[in-house]
Amino acid sequence: MDSFLPDPQEYNVETWADDLDIPWALIFLAEDRALVTERAGSIRLVERGQLHEKPYKVIEGVSHAGEGGLMGLAKHPEYPEEPYIYVMYTYQGTGGLFNRVARYLDNGETLDLDRILIDRIPGHRVHNGGRIAFGPDRILRITRVH
Repeated sequence: MDSFLPDPQEYNVETWADDLDIPWALIFLAEDRALVTERAGSIRLVERGQLHEKPYKVIEGVSHAGEGGLMGLAKHPEYPEEPYIYVMYTYQGTGGLFNRVARYLDNGETLDLDRILIDRIPGHRVHNGGRIAFGPDRILRITRVH
């Protein structure tokens, strides 16, 4: 059974990165290199413990309303040989809010849009979800809650 430990002796909690704007998802590309989504639409790079000042990528058209925005982030199971980053985000479309999953090519300095994988997933101001991850069978899973 789980129990709450208000001051666990075996753990030391430290700030890993400062000045992020509503961070949502985190993936490690290498031991010293990670990407973090900010719900308003930026993907930020943390390298060797330092947050880069300039966003790694700004996803245009992200609707950061309620609990939507730039949410899920996953890397290809064979990254970096297959340098693809998968992103899930909310946008305002004809008829309301929707979510989209897109694949980007990581060129080492930014992300370039490769293709949109799935579009017009019904969105909402609350409980958008937006978690994406590859399973042990190497299939990309996409979740949405509402």
